[in-house]
Amino acid sequence: MPLRKKKFSLPRPGSSSSSKSKPERPERRDSLVSPNGLRLGRNYSEDATPSHVDSQTGERRYSISSETSTLVGGARPVDTTELLHSLSRRLSLDSDTETLHEEERKPGEPMIESLSSQLWTRIARFATLSDVASLALSSKTLLSRVGNDAWKALKDPEQKRQKIGFLTRLNKDLPAYLLCFPCAKFHLRTQLGQERLKVNYVTNPLFACPMAQHSRLPRMRLTHARELPFAFVQLATRAKRFGSSYGITADSLGRRWKCSDSEWTHNTRFIVHKGHLLMRVVSTCPAPTDITPTGERMLLFERGDFFPYFSCCAHWKEGELSKVCKCALRHIPKAPESFRSQLKTGYNFNVANRYRDFTAKSCDGCRDIRRCPECPSEYLVELKLIEDRSQGQIGFKHAIIVTRWSDLGDGSSPYNIEWAACNGENEERYDSFERVGRRTISGTFESEVSNHLYLRRVLSLNPKGEKRSDTSND
Repeated sequence: MPLRKKKFSLPRPGSSSSSKSKPERPERRDSLVSPNGLRLGRNYSEDATPSHVDSQTGERRYSISSETSTLVGGARPVDTTELLHSLSRRLSLDSDTETLHEEERKPGEPMIESLSSQLWTRIARFATLSDVASLALSSKTLLSRVGNDAWKALKDPEQKRQKIGFLTRLNKDLPAYLLCFPCAKFHLRTQLGQERLKVNYVTNPLFACPMAQHSRLPRMRLTHARELPFAFVQLATRAKRFGSSYGITADSLGRRWKCSDSEWTHNTRFIVHKGHLLMRVVSTCPAPTDITPTGERMLLFERGDFFPYFSCCAHWKEGELSKVCKCALRHIPKAPESFRSQLKTGYNFNVANRYRDFTAKSCDGCRDIRRCPECPSEYLVELKLIEDRSQGQIGFKHAIIVTRWSDLGDGSSPYNIEWAACNGENEERYDSFERVGRRTISGTFESEVSNHLYLRRVLSLNPKGEKRSDTSND
C-alpha cells in the first residue's frame, strides 16, 4: 500500500528558515451574502444535487424525508431559484413605486384645516349620526371642526340604533369586550376564548350585563327547543375578521343532538364566507309507509305552537314548505314482503310484492331546492335509507331529511338585514332572489365545505306570494 505524501506549505517571505513550517489550513468558508442582502449561511451550496432537484421545474425539492436541514431548528439551504424569486418580489418596480408614494404622502391635517368649520358642519348634515361621531373620533383636527355634539346626541335613547352603529366600529380596538345590544354598551368577556354554545345559554352568560334580568338578548330559533344567541354570531365573525383573540372559530359552533320530544336528530355546521356567517342545519326523522294526514302533522309539527321540529325561518307558514314535506312523505314505497310473511295472511300471495322496488323517488313538486323570497334561507327535502336496528337485526327504512341553508349576516348588529330578515324583524323589504343572486347559498356552502359543486334547480318557496292571513293553516 503506497504511503500518502504530506503537503507542506512554503515558508513565508521574511520568516526565518530555521522555524518549522506548519501545514496550511483550509480557508474558512464564511457565510455568503446574496445580492438582495440575504445571508445564505455556511450550508449554502452553489449546485444542488440531482436527487434534490425537480426534473420538471428545475427547482430544489424541500421535504421532511430528504434532508435533515429541512427539519425544525436546522439551517435550510437556499436555492438560486429562491434567490431570483425573492429579488423579483423585493426589487420590483411596483413595490418601489408604492414605497415612494407612501414616503411622499403628506399628512392630511393641513388639508382638513384649510376648510372652514362652517363647511365641515354642512358636510356633516348629509351624514348619519354614527358617521359624524366616527368622523370626530378619527383625529383632533376633525374633532375641532365637527365638534362633539354627535357624541352627546348618541346618549338619547331614541338614537339607540345610531349608537350601536357607532360602537360596532370599535370592535377592532376591544378584543376582550363584547357589545351588548339591549344596553348598547361593551361588556368584558367572562370566558375569554372559552365560549361554548350550550343548550341552557341563559345560565352560561358570555358577559355580565346589569340588564340581563330585564331584557331579551337577540336570538334565532334553530330547531325545537334550540336557539342561537346573536353573541355567538358576533364572536365567529370577529375572529375571522380581526383574529383569534377576538372570538371563536365558526367550526366550534357545530353541534349534533337528538330531540327529546320526538325522533328527530339534528346536525348544525357554520362557516364564514366573505365576512358572512353561513349556517346549515340537517334534520333527520324516520318515516313510516302509508302515513295518514294526521300522522304527517304529528311527525312534522310540535304539539305546543305547531312549529316544525326541523329548522325553518319566520316565513314558513306563508310558503309551501309544509306541502313539500307532506308530498315527500307520500312517496315512501312499501317494503318488500317475503313469501313467509305473505302466507301468514292467507294462501294467496303475490310474487311482485317479493321484488318490490324500495327506492323512494321524488316528484317535480318536492325534489328541488326551495328559496324563501323574503329571507336568505334555502330548503331541500329528501328521502334516504337509514339503518334499522329496532327488530334485533340490521335492516333499512326510509327517513325524511330537511336541510336548511341560511345567511346570518356579517354579525355587526341584530339590525343587519340578513339576520333581521331570517327572524321576520326587518323593516325594509328583503328580496332574496335579487340580493343573493344566481349562485345559491347552498352551493356556496357546499363548495366551501367539500369542494363540491352543488347543482340543483332553485324554486321559490312562495311562488304565489300568499300571506299567512290569505291561506288556511295546513
